[in-house]
Amino acid sequence: MTEIQASSLLGFESLAEFAEVKFYFEGCNASLTQTRIGIVGTRDASAYGKACARAFAEEFAKVGATIISGGAYGIDSAAHEGALSAQGSTIAVTAGGLDRPYPARHSALFKKMEERGGVLTQYPLGVTPAKQNFLERNRVIAALSDVLVVIEAPERSGALSTAVAARQFGRPLFVVPAGINMPSFAGSHSLIRHGAVLCDSPQQVINFLGLEAAQGTSALASSLGEEILNLLKKRSLLPEILAEDLGQDLNDVLSELTLLELDGKVFRDGPTYALSP
Repeated sequence: MTEIQASSLLGFESLAEFAEVKFYFEGCNASLTQTRIGIVGTRDASAYGKACARAFAEEFAKVGATIISGGAYGIDSAAHEGALSAQGSTIAVTAGGLDRPYPARHSALFKKMEERGGVLTQYPLGVTPAKQNFLERNRVIAALSDVLVVIEAPERSGALSTAVAARQFGRPLFVVPAGINMPSFAGSHSLIRHGAVLCDSPQQVINFLGLEAAQGTSALASSLGEEILNLLKKRSLLPEILAEDLGQDLNDVLSELTLLELDGKVFRDGPTYALSP
């Protein structure tokens, strides 16, 4: 475990509320020095939201960014897993001591993250996560992020408090949209109405930050993407069928489908996916 004075981290120098804060970190210190992109959203995420979180995190990790999130179920864990699947760095900001992983079921995930990223908290060992700690945790996520991306947030989502903090700290705020009939995105759409940048592609954030993709890492030009498009030339298919036919993990296929959909190459036709006309 490493103790880090918050004011020593890039981006925290001018944030008075963190002047005396000490962080406790377990993991790879180098991950804190890279460009940091926050990804947040609801615990009760839709399949679309989780696929977006995973796909965005994969693309950000491929260009060398560290993914920051809260380690919770739903959008958080999908973002962490997306970064790991790209062999990238990801950091979970938790609401308790490092010896009190929350949720406990994510202990193995946190351990895996420590190889390239890590787990960070402002609470010393022995502190159990409490309700009020999560609001403070959200402010740390916002402060630690060079850019914050909200994937899926209903009207009363804790992710909205992270978005508010990001604005207070002067962090650019990007929000992924969805259908107007999806209440789990009502908070997201409210953020867009009030000035957040509508984000329909991870490349939009990558370009904003001036990051360059490594040669051969573009998901839209990936071999998996091409294989999916080839299968969909024949007929519309369920993601599960695509994964089975291609011998790929379902989560990887869902992430690729999300990127292809955002790029306008495929669309959802009920439970199946089809080529765009």
